[in-house]
Amino acid sequence: MKIAITGKGGQGIKLLGKILADLLLKKGYEIALVFDFDAAVRGGDSAAYLVYSEDKIENPIIDEADILIELAETSKQIKSKKKIGNIEGKPANMHALARVLKELGLEFREEEIAEALPERNREENLKVIMENL
Repeated sequence: MKIAITGKGGQGIKLLGKILADLLLKKGYEIALVFDFDAAVRGGDSAAYLVYSEDKIENPIIDEADILIELAETSKQIKSKKKIGNIEGKPANMHALARVLKELGLEFREEEIAEALPERNREENLKVIMENL
């Protein structure tokens, strides 16, 4: 499964990719996670490309994503079979995480999700995710 996450710097693209990768890793999947971002800390294009599989990942490059999570329009042109966009609510990256977890159809216990979240804003982020699963 190939997942691309795009948006602007400061939207939590890297955090979303890392949390998703951690959750999938704990389920026993092989993971490849690559980040692509502009030098600008905020406002530049940012992307995370995540590939997960039960088998060894030979090529982590994503030509076409199974799922594209788009937090904001960017100059990155990514083909996808399914697009998750129009993310409403804050923090947008946690709303997007809930939507992609639901889309993947994988079950995670609340404790598993909490462990994958950074301590800062953990309770607030966990509440957003659990309310939107």
